[in-house]
This record gives sequence, C-alpha cells and structure tokens, in this order.
Amino acid sequence: MRVRDVYIDGKWNFNLLYTTIPVDVMDHLKLLHVCLNSQVVDRYTWKGNLNGLYTAKDGYSWLNRSAFTDNATNDITW
Repeated sequence: MRVRDVYIDGKWNFNLLYTTIPVDVMDHLKLLHVCLNSQVVDRYTWKGNLNGLYTAKDGYSWLNRSAFTDNATNDITW
C-alpha cells in the first residue's frame, strides 16, 4: 500500500488501511503537507543507513543502539 492509496484529493482516507493506526499518529499525518508526484516512483526508504536500503543487520543495530528507549517510536519516519 502506498501513500497515494490513502491520500486522495488532498485528504487522508484512513478507512482504506488494512490495520488501524493510533489517533495521535493520524493527527500527526493530517498536519503533513503531502505533495504526490506521478513522475516519481514510490519506494520504501530506510533511514537507518546512508543508502536508504533496509538490511536485517541495520534493523538489529537500530534495535540494539544504546539510545533505544520505550519512546523510540518518536524517531520513526512513516
């Protein structure tokens, strides 16, 4: 599923999601300025390394970093 699948005509349609997301996350998403460009291919990007590609090693390192706390979800970019 892509952003363009749930962001239609300038509005979020969270009912189209397969799973529910917390209300506070929906509220944060509603504050985002979304600019969809049909000329750009959608892709996943991992901010845990410089090349943007996820590896199990990078995920493991992220989970085990010394600064990891219960509030680590604040560092996640959706």
